[in-house]
Amino acid sequence: MTLDHASNQYKALGHPARLRIINLLSQQDSLCVCELMRVLAFGQSFVSRHLAILRDAELVVAEKKGTWAHYRLLPATAPLLSAIDLTQISELQADLTRLNQSVCEAC
Repeated sequence: MTLDHASNQYKALGHPARLRIINLLSQQDSLCVCELMRVLAFGQSFVSRHLAILRDAELVVAEKKGTWAHYRLLPATAPLLSAIDLTQISELQADLTRLNQSVCEAC
């Protein structure tokens, strides 16, 4: 890993929306864009743009399943998250509660 690569990964985690997405993905094997939209109450283009930044930083990977893209964390993400205690952030815990209460019928 290069210094630039590590820097890009940390920069990708520097936006609240991307940190919220990463937190949700850390609790599931994978999530589709529609699930992230519903839980986070963001539009499709907003979620997709932030997922693209996470993909470019090699923190997540997308897999097509039918018409939906499902995202999962790459193993390189775990060491970055270990330095942050996400359980102490109330907004992130509220996101997880909404995720656990939501059921996606579309994907």
